[in-house]
Amino acid sequence: MEALSHLPRSSPVTNSEDDENTLNIWGREESPFISLPILPLKELKLGQYGSSDERWGIHSCVWDGGVGALAFFAGGLAGQLPSPPRPPPLLLDIGSGTGVVGLGLAFLGYRSIVTDLPEALPLLEENIALNNAEVEAAGRMTAMELSWGAAAGVSEALRAELQAAESVVFMGADVVYKPYLFTPLIETLLLLFELRPDAECWIANQSMRTYFRDFLALSNAAGIEAAHVKNVRVPEGGLDPGECAVEEASECREPGLIQMFRIRRIT
Repeated sequence: MEALSHLPRSSPVTNSEDDENTLNIWGREESPFISLPILPLKELKLGQYGSSDERWGIHSCVWDGGVGALAFFAGGLAGQLPSPPRPPPLLLDIGSGTGVVGLGLAFLGYRSIVTDLPEALPLLEENIALNNAEVEAAGRMTAMELSWGAAAGVSEALRAELQAAESVVFMGADVVYKPYLFTPLIETLLLLFELRPDAECWIANQSMRTYFRDFLALSNAAGIEAAHVKNVRVPEGGLDPGECAVEEASECREPGLIQMFRIRRIT
C-alpha cells in the first residue's frame, strides 16, 4: 500500500506534543510491578519502567485505556469473565505498551500477538515471561514488532499469523495521543484491513483526549469509519477490570471514562 499522500503527515491541529489530561496515570507509573485480577486466584502481572529508568518511555506504564479495553472485552464481571468464541480469535494488540490488553485476554483463551516499536519489545517479552505459567493452558502470547505507517509495512511473520487465523480482532488502546502519528496509524490500519478485511477492530480512547475528533476526521477521509459503541468507567487509579463499569456511549469528557469505538473499512 502506498502512503496516504492526500492526508497530512500530522493532524490539522498544530500541537504535536503529548495530549493533555493524562495525569491520572502518574500515580501508578512509578511502580516496577503491578497486578490486575483477571480470574479467580489468577492475576495479570506487568512490569513497568519508572521515570528514573533509562528504558522509560510512553510504552512503559499501564494506561487507563488499556484497563478499560480489558474490562470491555471481559464484560466487566469480577470473577465471572466469559470465554471467547471457539476457536478463540487471534487478537492483534496494536501499540501494546506493557501488553495489558493482549496479555490480559490471553488469560481468557485468546491467542494474543502484542505489538509495538522495537524499543518496546523487551518489556513485552518480560511481561510475557511473567505470565507464561498462568496462561499456558488458556492462550498463547507472542510479541512482534509493528511500527506504524505504509513505509514500515507488515512483517512476513505477522502476515502469516493473520492469514492463518480463522478469525481476527484488531485492538488499539490509548493509541491516539500524538497528532503527528495519526496518519501513520491510519496507514497501518489500512494495511491490516487489506490482509484481513473480515477482522473486527476496536480503539479504546480516553474521553478527555483533546484531538480524537481530528483523528476520526482523518480516518474517515482515508476510508475508515468509527462507531462509538460503549463507554467504560475506570475508577481513579483502578487496576481491577471487574470494578470498571461498562456504560452506554455518551459524549461526556471525564477522567477515567474510556470510549470504545468499533472501526471498519468503508467499502
